[in-house]
Amino acid sequence: MLTPALAPALAPALAVPPTDQQPARVRAKEAGLSFAEQLASAEAAMEREVEATDRTRIVCFGEEGWRERYYESKLAIGRHDVAQQRRVCVEYVKGLCFVLRYYYQSTPSWTWFFRFHYAPPASDLVGAPWDSDTGKHIQSFDLGEPLPPLEQLTAVLPPLSAAALPAPIAEMMRQPDSPLASAFPRELRLDLNGASAAWKAVVLLPFLDSASLRAAFAAARDRLSPEEHARNRFGPTYIYVPPSDARLLAEVSQLASAHATKDGYQMAKVAQPLTSDTSMAALLTPYPSVPLGARREPPSSRLPPVTDNRVASAVLRLPPSRLHLSVLLPGASAPPCLHPSELPHSSAEEDGFIRMSMMRGR
Repeated sequence: MLTPALAPALAPALAVPPTDQQPARVRAKEAGLSFAEQLASAEAAMEREVEATDRTRIVCFGEEGWRERYYESKLAIGRHDVAQQRRVCVEYVKGLCFVLRYYYQSTPSWTWFFRFHYAPPASDLVGAPWDSDTGKHIQSFDLGEPLPPLEQLTAVLPPLSAAALPAPIAEMMRQPDSPLASAFPRELRLDLNGASAAWKAVVLLPFLDSASLRAAFAAARDRLSPEEHARNRFGPTYIYVPPSDARLLAEVSQLASAHATKDGYQMAKVAQPLTSDTSMAALLTPYPSVPLGARREPPSSRLPPVTDNRVASAVLRLPPSRLHLSVLLPGASAPPCLHPSELPHSSAEEDGFIRMSMMRGR
């Protein structure tokens, strides 16, 4: 799920040597450089920073004081700042609740996000059911509202994909003097965090403030074209069915024919369960669409019209959300144990960490 406070994604991380030291600084992908040149530049930058890193700030998991060093080097929290350490734990557990509610019920909040790049130590998660700042239970969320489409895209697209956005918005992503320049840095920091592959690194992007994003959009709104304004509004979700899906095409066409004499207001009250494809748990609502064989106007003035429409369409709606109960269905029984092939297996990084911890413990 995309949230308004998600940091914008930048260029992919390039290969760097494994270390649990402070994050290395890698320059974002520059236009015109080959992949080999980007790789060489990233490796050189990593080597320079690794050499200059203060080794007293290495976490050294398993050695005395690792927990305090972890908070200091990874989360920039002092070893005696118990309140802020607890804040990380509360927010992390709240994130677990967010994910469960999102997948089993519905979106609990459009504005909440985990405000840290790293998780707290698992041993510190005990006893954090309440938010000590607000007095609310940790499962409490403020729903808020989602960002409009173009603002949401700005929050998650990298500057190299700015061409997908209107020109006034793309300029804000690219210009160094833009009010959003701090959200799109030309350098990014990578932390392998004990991993051995660059794609596993923690990308330390700045978090994008939704209030700043809204303010920047407000300043550029007058320069958007009518078509771009239309792209930035919320609307219904449509399903378009081609002739190759005969059963669904027949169902959607029949729905349109059955309600063709109604006006838009009456059509909007119809919510017919979709039956021809049981994998789609959805409702269908007719709208004044173009009949099969008729002329369909293009969605953009730059596209030609469709003179012989062969596609049936309807508004697609999700069914009402309901409380999910995590219980076994009647008559179901849990297996006595996992099959040996289903048991979890450690990764190469975990095996290396265990061996290193055992050697240090001797």
